[in-house]
Amino acid sequence: MQVKRGDQFFWGGASWRILNPPAGEFQGAGEEANASVAFRLGTRGSDRLCTGDIEKEAQDELTAA
Repeated sequence: MQVKRGDQFFWGGASWRILNPPAGEFQGAGEEANASVAFRLGTRGSDRLCTGDIEKEAQDELTAA
């Protein structure tokens, strides 16, 4: 399955909201870490943020969004 920022789905009793990668960005060589999937996982009344190994550039873009 391929995902991009903005995708949202429900699976395993949890809600998943994809925060990274943006569609069509971070595709160049050396930017593989910034293509990591970052997501917000909601389950049982709590949320968790999982950022993979994105670097500062992608973190800044993610927090601005």
